[in-house]
Amino acid sequence: MKIQFIVCGWWYDEFDKRKGMTDFIDGLIELQKNNESIDVFWSCHKEPIQLVKDNFKYKVFENVGLEWGAYNKAFNHLDLDDDTIVFCIQDDMVIKDWSFIDKCVEHINNGIKIIGNGMNYPMVFEPQKEARLSYWLKTKDKWIDYVRKENQYMFDKDGIVLSIRGSFLCTRYDYIKQINGFEYVNKELTYGVKEDGREFLLTDPYGNTSLYLNAYKFTLYFGKDKMKWLSKEYRKSPYMIECGRGMVKLPQDATTPKVFNFDWMGVDVDELLIDGPVKYEEDIKGYDRKHLSYVEINNKPFEEFKSFIDSLDEEKKSWSFDIQTFKDEKDWYDFHAKGAPAYFLLHKNKIVGLINGYQDPVNLEQFEVSFVVKSKYQGNGLGTQLLLILESELESIAPSSVLDNKKYMIKRLVAKHYKDNIASHKAFLNAGWSEAEILEDDGTMQKSRGDMVFKMKLINQNIDKEGKVNG
Repeated sequence: MKIQFIVCGWWYDEFDKRKGMTDFIDGLIELQKNNESIDVFWSCHKEPIQLVKDNFKYKVFENVGLEWGAYNKAFNHLDLDDDTIVFCIQDDMVIKDWSFIDKCVEHINNGIKIIGNGMNYPMVFEPQKEARLSYWLKTKDKWIDYVRKENQYMFDKDGIVLSIRGSFLCTRYDYIKQINGFEYVNKELTYGVKEDGREFLLTDPYGNTSLYLNAYKFTLYFGKDKMKWLSKEYRKSPYMIECGRGMVKLPQDATTPKVFNFDWMGVDVDELLIDGPVKYEEDIKGYDRKHLSYVEINNKPFEEFKSFIDSLDEEKKSWSFDIQTFKDEKDWYDFHAKGAPAYFLLHKNKIVGLINGYQDPVNLEQFEVSFVVKSKYQGNGLGTQLLLILESELESIAPSSVLDNKKYMIKRLVAKHYKDNIASHKAFLNAGWSEAEILEDDGTMQKSRGDMVFKMKLINQNIDKEGKVNG
């Protein structure tokens, strides 16, 4: 059996803006020296340091495609046997336990087709929909337009996809051939234009576009049952930590759920882990949720929506339906059915929850959230699931403002709930929200107003005020 490591070379010995950090490279040197079956190849997007040149095979490729491009160029360059087990890994990784190799090899040999490190956001993927990258580039390109021409036939239907980040993955070469290699944005990295006219480097949008193009292939052509992860924690596992742009700690860590939960997809996360269930304090316990799903509200007729609203009784002690400036429920439904963010949580195709929100008329990057779960389904973590669903959707779309019909990327989620509503409090905290303060008319900051308390979560924060990508 042959094992091929393909390392995307860019950061080399730089971690947290410090040079000379060679632990990762030293580990690979020992690994290759002590295992005849393991070969390490560096697919570099800039000239490597001397330590890499002296110890490994390498090639400097055109700096296009980020890590997904680096891996695919290596596939084309190397002469790999079909049964070669391939580890694709970025060079800004903190390895805590190299035994992940044996774990991954065991599962690949037992029929698993691809393994990632820490879990990542899933996505409702629609190939014919305008890609988020196109929003920043101010083009109209769809997701499918970023797919190589010879592979576009594969992107023939919509679907919910599970994603594996390019920081780390393990597969077998014949599986790579099955999907005809990885997809990546085959364009030189450039700048995008924000709503206020400022430019910023599109590193993350390029990377996320490639990420979800490949997530589509993995999910639809390998199958969810052939995908595994080392951990359900974002970026981290007992084996390694994925850095971001050479940084071990990232600003978005504070607002990212520690543990992902895919119950709304009908997926048991624990079944996706190579080591089986790993219990965290934040785990959401509940009944069998395999019949749960979610849809945009235009997937259900107004009559079913109205029936759901009218059925709420006990729930109205802590929640009320706010039609805002709309004249009635039908007017509200018609507006949201045209694409405004609003989603139903379904159990066996029956509506059991609703989440929606609206943009602040002054700060159009702020989105006030409201959700409700039918009382008989409460206590099972479904409020948290609704919050994560909305957040995931708002990270892939830019809603049109009711005021000027222009699109604004949401940066801040806010909400309020009654002080004694402990269930809502826990739902927000489990989804990564924090307590917030509001500015009163007298200039003071207050955490509550009457019986209401406030919550907040920042999203889409990877671009700083100078237009540069953080992390």
